[in-house]
Amino acid sequence: MTEPGWTLVLEHFQHPRNMGCMESPDAVSEDVNELCGDRIRFQLSRSPHGVGTAMFLGDGCAISIATASILTEKVTGLGLDEVARISIDDVIEDLVADVKSGRRQCVGLPIKVLQDAAHKLVAMDIGK
Repeated sequence: MTEPGWTLVLEHFQHPRNMGCMESPDAVSEDVNELCGDRIRFQLSRSPHGVGTAMFLGDGCAISIATASILTEKVTGLGLDEVARISIDDVIEDLVADVKSGRRQCVGLPIKVLQDAAHKLVAMDIGK
């Protein structure tokens, strides 16, 4: 039986949204949690206003995969400054789950990787 509040985490873990490879991403970032081995990779396309499309690949726990899945939906269409302000607490609220302090890293890894990819989009604009 699923603990109350974890339904969305399990739904996104079992049926992740936007999981796969983007054909021609504008920015890619990947990182791993050395403590547990979770690995997340984000691929972003640029839109005139910020993030056009977000996709991810991952091998990790239910929380990290669910976080990555939710983030792909959350950031599509957002400005890069808005992506930079996403916090662990914001995503835990989106997950609707009681994520204990020891598992906050599971939420933090996908956020860090996503924000790194978004930073690469900003760097592309600066380089023009």
